[in-house]
Amino acid sequence: MDLHENVVQVLTRFGLPEDEIRRESSFDAMDADSLVLLEVALVLRKELGVTLDEDELVPELTATELVALIRQRMPTVDRTS
Repeated sequence: MDLHENVVQVLTRFGLPEDEIRRESSFDAMDADSLVLLEVALVLRKELGVTLDEDELVPELTATELVALIRQRMPTVDRTS
Protein backbone atom coordinates (compact mmCIF):
# COMPACT_ATOMS: atom_id res chain seq x y z
CA MET A 1 0.00 0.00 0.00
CA ASP A 2 1.42 3.39 -0.93
CA LEU A 3 1.37 6.50 1.23
CA HIS A 4 -1.59 8.06 -0.61
CA GLU A 5 -3.65 4.93 0.05
CA ASN A 6 -2.68 5.12 3.74
CA VAL A 7 -3.86 8.72 3.86
CA VAL A 8 -7.14 7.77 2.17
CA GLN A 9 -7.68 5.06 4.78
CA VAL A 10 -7.10 7.55 7.59
CA LEU A 11 -9.48 10.08 6.03
CA THR A 12 -12.26 7.53 5.63
CA ARG A 13 -12.11 6.88 9.38
CA PHE A 14 -13.39 10.41 9.85
CA GLY A 15 -16.39 10.05 7.58
CA LEU A 16 -14.95 11.22 4.28
CA PRO A 17 -16.28 8.98 1.51
CA GLU A 18 -13.43 7.22 -0.28
CA ASP A 19 -14.84 8.06 -3.71
CA GLU A 20 -14.66 11.79 -2.86
CA ILE A 21 -11.01 11.72 -1.80
CA ARG A 22 -9.08 12.74 -4.87
CA ARG A 23 -5.42 13.66 -5.05
CA GLU A 24 -6.09 17.24 -6.14
CA SER A 25 -9.20 17.88 -4.04
CA SER A 26 -8.79 20.26 -1.14
CA PHE A 27 -10.02 19.27 2.28
CA ASP A 28 -12.49 22.11 2.03
CA ALA A 29 -13.90 20.59 -1.17
CA MET A 30 -14.17 17.25 0.65
CA ASP A 31 -16.11 18.97 3.47
CA ALA A 32 -13.41 18.21 6.03
CA ASP A 33 -13.46 20.81 8.78
CA SER A 34 -10.53 21.89 10.96
CA LEU A 35 -11.43 19.34 13.65
CA VAL A 36 -11.11 16.51 11.13
CA LEU A 37 -7.73 17.87 10.03
CA LEU A 38 -6.49 17.93 13.63
CA GLU A 39 -7.72 14.39 14.23
CA VAL A 40 -6.01 13.24 11.03
CA ALA A 41 -2.78 14.84 12.25
CA LEU A 42 -3.02 12.94 15.55
CA VAL A 43 -3.54 9.63 13.75
CA LEU A 44 -0.63 10.30 11.38
CA ARG A 45 1.61 11.08 14.34
CA LYS A 46 0.59 7.88 16.11
CA GLU A 47 0.69 5.56 13.10
CA LEU A 48 3.50 7.03 10.98
CA GLY A 49 5.54 9.01 13.50
CA VAL A 50 4.93 12.20 11.52
CA THR A 51 4.25 15.50 13.26
CA LEU A 52 2.41 18.15 11.27
CA ASP A 53 1.98 21.71 12.52
CA GLU A 54 -1.54 22.98 13.02
CA ASP A 55 -0.89 25.96 10.72
CA GLU A 56 0.01 23.58 7.87
CA LEU A 57 -3.34 21.80 8.05
CA VAL A 58 -5.47 24.33 6.26
CA PRO A 59 -8.72 23.63 4.38
CA GLU A 60 -7.02 24.55 1.08
CA LEU A 61 -4.53 21.68 1.49
CA THR A 62 -4.99 18.89 -1.04
CA ALA A 63 -4.46 15.19 -0.49
CA THR A 64 -1.37 15.37 -2.72
CA GLU A 65 0.05 18.22 -0.65
CA LEU A 66 -0.65 16.31 2.55
CA VAL A 67 1.22 13.28 1.21
CA ALA A 68 4.16 15.54 0.26
CA LEU A 69 4.23 17.02 3.78
CA ILE A 70 4.18 13.55 5.30
CA ARG A 71 7.06 12.43 3.08
CA GLN A 72 9.11 15.46 4.15
CA ARG A 73 8.55 14.65 7.81
CA MET A 74 8.80 10.86 7.79
CA PRO A 75 11.61 9.56 9.94
CA THR A 76 14.50 8.39 7.80
CA VAL A 77 15.71 4.84 8.10
CA ASP A 78 19.43 4.19 8.38
CA ARG A 79 19.93 1.47 5.80
CA THR A 80 23.65 1.05 6.51
CA SER A 81 23.11 -0.81 9.79
